[in-house]
Amino acid sequence: MFADDLRTAHTSNNRPEMCRLIKSIPAGRWTYPATHAAMTFYEGMGIAAFSAGGSNINTYDDVSIAVFWPDGTPERQGYLGRFSKDELRLPNYVPPETWSV
Repeated sequence: MFADDLRTAHTSNNRPEMCRLIKSIPAGRWTYPATHAAMTFYEGMGIAAFSAGGSNINTYDDVSIAVFWPDGTPERQGYLGRFSKDELRLPNYVPPETWSV
């Protein structure tokens, strides 16, 4: 199950696995409710991404990831961490080299 795999990766601080799992979420499952945020509800859990540097969620330098685990208890909600654009690219990420001037 996705949530169990993500929790295991988070608990063991396995950043590459956390990134792999988040990147595996289909692009069509993400919504973009604000310039600096992306959200999804996937396989029973919520994930929110916030730009932590850069002009918006499409062109971030770093992104912070918060999760809402399926069991819903407050102590189970968490912050996965801050990830660079090189570690974790959301489906809507636009690399700087493609920006028009």
